[in-house]
Amino acid sequence: MEKYLTKEAVIEINELALSSEGEKSVLHNKGALVCLEIMQGRFEREQKYEEKIFKKAAYLLERLCQGHAFLDGNKRTSFVATIAFLSNNLEGTYKLPQYDEVVDFLKKIAQGETTFNQIYKWLKSIYMRVD
Repeated sequence: MEKYLTKEAVIEINELALSSEGEKSVLHNKGALVCLEIMQGRFEREQKYEEKIFKKAAYLLERLCQGHAFLDGNKRTSFVATIAFLSNNLEGTYKLPQYDEVVDFLKKIAQGETTFNQIYKWLKSIYMRVD
């Protein structure tokens, strides 16, 4: 059974991401967080558990990154929330990519320059199992 993030958890992620830089979290568009509920019913026909988790993670990353729920820190929040979702639902130890690669790709997502399939494939390529 999948473990999902709550709206409160995503808000807390944004608060933590911004507090490290002395900024304050401001929820700008609460409706953008509805993706947390919608994703629970998505991709249920997927046969392989890991594939379903990565597709749900891609959906989460795309929606949070483009939804602008917060005044600032949306890309950081979307990435950390997505990694938290993956970590909560996949066993093992994983290696994450270089910071610059993440920043560059998140910018592309936020600007609508990526497809869902590209996000899905990118997550699978960067979230590498090491054990």
